[in-house]
Amino acid sequence: MNPSCWNCSATCKELLALCEEIERTDAAIEARFREHRHAEAITNMPGIRTLLGAEFIACTGGDLDAFGSPGRRRRRRPGTGPQRLRPHQRQ
Repeated sequence: MNPSCWNCSATCKELLALCEEIERTDAAIEARFREHRHAEAITNMPGIRTLLGAEFIACTGGDLDAFGSPGRRRRRRPGTGPQRLRPHQRQ
């Protein structure tokens, strides 16, 4: 048998082992995420499934109160609310 075939066979076995490890890790992340108190609310948002929801929990530290109300965020960012035109800006 050609030596390159042995190398390819070994690489394929390693790749399959890595795929299995990824599947086990994904299952463990999903199980842990499902235990979080906000898991159901997060996965009910359009486009968010368990792995993205778990990443969201990891980024926020699990505290959704860190976001506050939508109005509070808008007030802090200039230009995001209604604009008042000065008399010389009106047409």
